[in-house]
This record gives sequence, structure tokens and C-alpha cells, in this order.
Amino acid sequence: MTLDLDTPPPAWSIETIGRLLRLPDAPDFLGGQTWWAPQLRTLAGIMFASNQPMFLAWGEKRSLLYNDAYAVILGDRHPSAFGMPVDLVWTDAWDVIGPIMDRAYLGYSTHMDDLTLQIIRHGVREEAHFAFSYTPISSGDGSHSLGVFCACSEITDRVKAAQAARSMQARDARLREVLDSMSEGFIVMDEQFRIIEINAMGVRIDGRPRADIVGQTCWMVWPAGVGSALEVTFRRVVTERVALQLRHRYVGEGHDVWLEVKAHPVADGLAVFYRDVTQLEQANEALRQSEARFRAAVQAIGVLWTNDAEGRMCGPQPGWSGLTGQTEAEYQGFGWAAAVHPDDAQATVDAWLQAGAERRTFVFEHRVRRQDGVWRRFAVRAVPVFEPTGSVREWVGVHVEVNRSAQAM
Repeated sequence: MTLDLDTPPPAWSIETIGRLLRLPDAPDFLGGQTWWAPQLRTLAGIMFASNQPMFLAWGEKRSLLYNDAYAVILGDRHPSAFGMPVDLVWTDAWDVIGPIMDRAYLGYSTHMDDLTLQIIRHGVREEAHFAFSYTPISSGDGSHSLGVFCACSEITDRVKAAQAARSMQARDARLREVLDSMSEGFIVMDEQFRIIEINAMGVRIDGRPRADIVGQTCWMVWPAGVGSALEVTFRRVVTERVALQLRHRYVGEGHDVWLEVKAHPVADGLAVFYRDVTQLEQANEALRQSEARFRAAVQAIGVLWTNDAEGRMCGPQPGWSGLTGQTEAEYQGFGWAAAVHPDDAQATVDAWLQAGAERRTFVFEHRVRRQDGVWRRFAVRAVPVFEPTGSVREWVGVHVEVNRSAQAM
């Protein structure tokens, strides 16, 4: 049977074509049976029997022979590529392949672990990667090359997987850098509250190595949190898919720390930002204690009250209510003046407004009706409390009973 290589060969398998090439009337580009040199016979036998992609470029025209595995690389170039000059087969990549083929025909071998080619395959331009060895096939006397033998492998999937892995590693490194630069602790947990990630600040707050934390549930790492408001919050974030925050005191495993916690739902779990606010909480507690001591000291000698920047009494005023019996609704604004003796009320309000306008200490005396209905004379002193900007934030005052009887009316 004769193969006419001027037209595309039939869609026979390469094995079938390989058997046909061994017939006496094999195509002209092989020179017929008389041209079957030992090199060609040996390499063709190896090539057609191999599962690895292989091809031969043969003769002056560099006609292409290949096996079934290489046909996969060719894509829709097969089967018409069989027997064609290799430069006509790989026109889209010949600027890269051509110099390598030329060197091989000059007798130089070439091996590359990753050759990148831009090729058109199945109508789509794509980047493909190959590992290959080009080996020249020398004539019997060594005077010239009869062709080139190439064993190759397409490594595109492997290269892309490695590129994706490197890209992911670079992304993870950037993310790690961002997380570790945060001034807040940060952890990511799955739906079973297993800790997947923790940043440098989180490790610093905890004090244990990262390896002792990641992979454990937060309840194993911080068992004192079981049954606490922290657990309730975390479980609500996961089940209700809502963001929540709280300030929580954690005591356990040698820790006594106040944490400001913000928890957010994420895919398959939750992300938690937290910071150590122990010093702030201790400062606030010290301030609360100081204020309590101050109030106790003032109340020991008089009645403490506060007004807003405009001089209006507002909010709970237990000292004033205890003295006068007025309810919060009654003393709001300037309602407190109703508990002042009628002969003193207007003068008190006028003097109070004048002190407010001048932002100076208010000093006054007037009579106040106690909740038992008895009028008593009180010395009044109030001072403005200023904002950092210089504006008045509020007024703090005290009524101290004067040790002489007020005239009853």
C-alpha cells in the first residue's frame, strides 16, 4: 500500500502508519525500503512502541514522524502533520523551535527541562511547556545528519500547578505580613471552632507558641471560655451569621486579661479581631473607684449634683432627689428651682445663668425644701469642667447645709 503524503493521511492510528512505513512501497520521503538505514529502523521501532511522546524529523525536508503520544501534543494538527516538514507543522512556534532544530541538524544535541511555547491548539492560542531532548541522527560516516530524534514530555499542567502554588505561597506570605503587622490579635476558626490561623499579636497576647494553638479548638486552648459570654457570642456569630462584639474578662491558664473582641462570620467559620485592653480597663476601674471615693467624700459633707454645659440638670441625680424628694422628671432642666425657696429662686437662677455665661465658679446661698418639708439654708458651690478644646463639658456642684436655722415660711 502506498501513502500519498501530498494529501492528509487517513485517520489511521500511528501504529498502523508505522506498520505501513515498513512496507516495500513506503512513501518517497523515506526513500523506500532501500533507504531504511539502521538508525531509522531502530529509532522508528523505539518511537512507535513507546508511550512517551517522541518524534523524528527525517531527511533534508525534515519530514515529521511521530507516535500516538506525540499526536496528543499536536492536537488538531494531527493527522495532517504526519510526513509534513516540521517547520510547516509548527509555524506558530518556529521562531523558538527552528533554531533548536537547526543546531540539531548541525550535529548539536539540546536538552531543556522547560521550554515555553506560544502555540495554537484546537483553535486556541495557549502557553505550553515542554521538557525535551533533541538528538542528531548522524550518517554512517559522520559527515552529516540524517535527521533529529526527540523524546519529550508536555509539562504544562505541572508548570501551571507550580506557578499556582508559588502564587498562592506569595499571596499567603503577603497575607501573613499584613496579619503580623496588625496591632490587634486575629484568629480564624472553622465551624467547629478549630483555630486555623492566628497572627503574631494573637500569639503575643497568649504567650504560647503558634504550634500549640493552631489546629486546636478555642475551647481546648482557652477552656475558661466554655460557658462564658465569649462562647455565647462565638456560637451566635456562627449560627446567626451576624457580626458581634463584646468586652470580656478572661481568667484562666495563668491569664487575667480584658479583651475587646469583634467576631465576624466568614465562609465555614468566623474571624475574630481582639485586643488586650487590660491596662485601659484597669485605668477605667481606677477612675471609677476614684470618682466613687470623691462622691462619698462630698456626700459626707453635702449633696453632689451635675448640670450640663448650659446649666440644665439632667439625668439621674440621686443626691438632689434624696435631698428634695423631686423625681427625675420634676428636676429636669431648671425644674430644680421649684425646690428652692420662692424668695430665693429667681435670684438663684439669675446668678446661675450669669456664672454660666462667664464660665466662672458659682458661689451662692439659698434655702431648699427638704423632702420632709423643712426649709434649710445651703451654701452652694459649682465649678465648670472643661473639654480639651476649652469649651464647658458640664458643671459639678455641691450643696452644704449651713449650721443656722433658716426662716420658716
